[in-house]
Amino acid sequence: MIKKFLKWLAKVFGISLEPSFEIVDNIDIFVRDKLNSMLEDAESFDIATGYFQISGWRKFATSVDELLKKGER
Repeated sequence: MIKKFLKWLAKVFGISLEPSFEIVDNIDIFVRDKLNSMLEDAESFDIATGYFQISGWRKFATSVDELLKKGER
C-alpha cells in the first residue's frame, strides 16, 4: 500500500522514483564511455568515487578540458 501511495505521489508531483545516479562498474558500463557521453552536454559535473586510478584520467581528460573551455566563454 505504501508503494502505491509513493507511486501516486511521484506521478502527482512529476518526479521519478528511479535513483539519480548510475553505478559504473567497468564490466557492463565503462567509465570512459559513460563520462565522455555525460560531459558532452554538461555545464558542470561532480564525481564521487570509491576507487580511481589516476592513469584513467587520460580516458576523459579531453572531455573535461572542453567543458572547462565552455565555462570560459
